[in-house]
Amino acid sequence: MKKYTFFVLLLLFAGFGLMSCKEDDDKEQTYYVEIGRISKANYNAFCSLYAPGTNYTFDEIKSARSVLRNYQQYDFESNTGYTRSELYSFLTTHGCTSAEAESSLNFLDSVGNVIAFFNYAYSSDYMIWTYGEKE
Repeated sequence: MKKYTFFVLLLLFAGFGLMSCKEDDDKEQTYYVEIGRISKANYNAFCSLYAPGTNYTFDEIKSARSVLRNYQQYDFESNTGYTRSELYSFLTTHGCTSAEAESSLNFLDSVGNVIAFFNYAYSSDYMIWTYGEKE
């Protein structure tokens, strides 16, 4: 009887373990995001270092992010746990078309990280940069 009870408990724990693994697979992908504000002069200096339209790797983008972080930041914020739909909403409310937002998010999902720039709404002397990375 003890062997039977032990075997049933073992099967139950194994079943719970498999169910908890399944729940992890069903979780929505989340992203880490940084947002900063730099001067337009620093933005131009940064852009002179990187050719637009180049297919950069994860490590190259992470390195470019370090360059951005070394510029004087007038505002900076970072946070985790953003969903794809939240990022899509952010991009489309900050000047990206639906196609541009989808393209950026697809790049983020395929490479693992991305950098994007936006005009600063209150002054043409600054640019907003964002860095997103899959968690």
